[in-house]
Amino acid sequence: MKKIAVPWSVKWKPDVLLTDGDGNRYGVSGSPALCAYRDKLYLVRQGREDSGWMWCAIFDGKTWGKDKLIPSADKAYGVSGSPALCVYRDKLHIVHGGRNDSGYIWWATYDVDHDLWGADQLIPNSAGAYGLSGSPALCVYQDKLQLFHGGRGETGYIWWATYDGDTNQWGTDKLIPSDDKAYGVSDSPAAHVYENHIVLLRQGRKNSGWTWCATFDGKTWQDGLIPNPGYGVTASPAVEEYRGKLYCVRQGRHNDGWVWAGVGMNTLLGPTS
Repeated sequence: MKKIAVPWSVKWKPDVLLTDGDGNRYGVSGSPALCAYRDKLYLVRQGREDSGWMWCAIFDGKTWGKDKLIPSADKAYGVSGSPALCVYRDKLHIVHGGRNDSGYIWWATYDVDHDLWGADQLIPNSAGAYGLSGSPALCVYQDKLQLFHGGRGETGYIWWATYDGDTNQWGTDKLIPSDDKAYGVSDSPAAHVYENHIVLLRQGRKNSGWTWCATFDGKTWQDGLIPNPGYGVTASPAVEEYRGKLYCVRQGRHNDGWVWAGVGMNTLLGPTS
């Protein structure tokens, strides 16, 4: 029998309960967020039993540090659902829903050079805060921070706003690609930049059970089921690039309880195999 070579393989270590150097466990509600920043791994999430407060633990490559409310006990960030993390212009940016399912988006930054968390603030401001359902997604594209989220009150459509580090301003929150042809979403989207395009994956509107993929080339949005007829999905997918290919990982349709992974590749680079 001919031996089939696999393109890559990962050897996973046994699963362990995450603790700090003193053996203290980290609590969590919902889904955590991870981000590598300045050679450390940042773990941010809502505390246990839907506490409504955001906690952060840091891994230095050897040891997990003490779990801390951010920025501190008397100024802790309130949170609903899961936060989104991204490094932009050498700061860690956190975007999240407000406490008690407020339905609005909050944003804060961390400056590692000064070990300083900024003020948690409604975006773009308290008078015109962006509405939210589910959890937001972040990525950096064309030197701007890109924010994607479902609209307030579970409208079932995706909204998009950008942050410009030159002007320190958030732009207008808008439906994509336009008001009269908005893309549907259930739960939370997943965003990634691949081959100079934004790739936005999510479950279709009204818990359709299928994965949709929208792409943006800097000028135009396109949307479609992937691949066709489509990947089944429950809740929100995850997307990441590895060795030139995109990996879409999610629970299968109808809460099947299993993890599925689809692989995609820029067609200009050749076939996916």
